[in-house]
Amino acid sequence: MKPKLDNSITIYLMIAFALFYVGDLVTTYVALSSGNFYETNVLLARTGFIGTLILKTIFFLVMFFYLGTLEAQNKKVECGLILGAVMAIGVFMVFNNFGFFGGGLWT
Repeated sequence: MKPKLDNSITIYLMIAFALFYVGDLVTTYVALSSGNFYETNVLLARTGFIGTLILKTIFFLVMFFYLGTLEAQNKKVECGLILGAVMAIGVFMVFNNFGFFGGGLWT
């Protein structure tokens, strides 16, 4: 059963996907492939890049179906809170990978 999401929630989900999933993976890959950086998260360091990709995919699938359940219950505020938190984490991780908080590609 595929959940049907409201258009506004779909747009925010795509932004969260772009920031948290794509943005973090791309900047992490670029930083790690430069050879000057290493993954500080122990779980992600042990699983490697493919493991990180699998974990993020599982996270997004679970979140997508959970948002569909919340949408069916007409709980748009909760959907917004979850998506806002994921977008904020995505922005933080991209900026962190670029070195805005110390370390990263631009330092």
